[in-house]
Amino acid sequence: MPCVLTGFFQSLALIPGFSRSGSSITAGFWMGLKHEAAARFSMSLVTPIIVGASPCLIHSLYVNYFPT
Repeated sequence: MPCVLTGFFQSLALIPGFSRSGSSITAGFWMGLKHEAAARFSMSLVTPIIVGASPCLIHSLYVNYFPT
């Protein structure tokens, strides 16, 4: 259940003005985590997003700057 709550809070970042890391840290506080643990958890959640988005970004840069 804590993961579902954190995921819900991160989905709020789709609304302009909501911070993904801020909302997941807040969810961590509500789950009883201390400040440092909540911040580490929030920052560790971004790793899969960066790894997944990197190939798309690299492809986009390649297509735009090295047209065939």
